[in-house]
Amino acid sequence: MVDGNDRAIRLYKKLGFQHVGRIPGGFLLKTGVYQDIFVYYHTLSAAEGI
Repeated sequence: MVDGNDRAIRLYKKLGFQHVGRIPGGFLLKTGVYQDIFVYYHTLSAAEGI
């Protein structure tokens, strides 16, 4: 997920994902600007169809 994508960040949090880190300047936008990437994690259970 890219820094500044607030709608996606809210969705990930609502779905139970945990923010685990940031990759500085890891994504290049079409405008030539680099944005940070946010790393999220969610543990799946057997009931969720791993």
